[in-house]
Amino acid sequence: MGNKRKLSLVLALLHEPAVLILDEPFNGLDPESGRILKELLRKLASEGRTVVFSTHILEIAEAVADNVVILSRGRVVGAGSPKELKERLSAPDLESVFLRATGLSDEVKEMIRLLWGY
Repeated sequence: MGNKRKLSLVLALLHEPAVLILDEPFNGLDPESGRILKELLRKLASEGRTVVFSTHILEIAEAVADNVVILSRGRVVGAGSPKELKERLSAPDLESVFLRATGLSDEVKEMIRLLWGY
């Protein structure tokens, strides 16, 4: 899977697009390739290109994205820079922002309580 993903990324970048839209580009990449991709996406954005990508790996979104849109059940439940979202929801990281913005925080706590008695 990793080599196919790398080839797809190379082909997407080959013609130097002004706008790059990627769906889960970090899936299937080894840590080294993931780091290279993060640096590449930052570089492209700093050159003025528009980079849009989806990810379920919120640590990556927090490290790479200037702006984040959080979707839940097809609706936008949060939008802004990672810093703004964390401040707005008094959250330490984007994972906590996601859980609070989607209302899943309470569900997760309840599941843990039911499963493990915490």
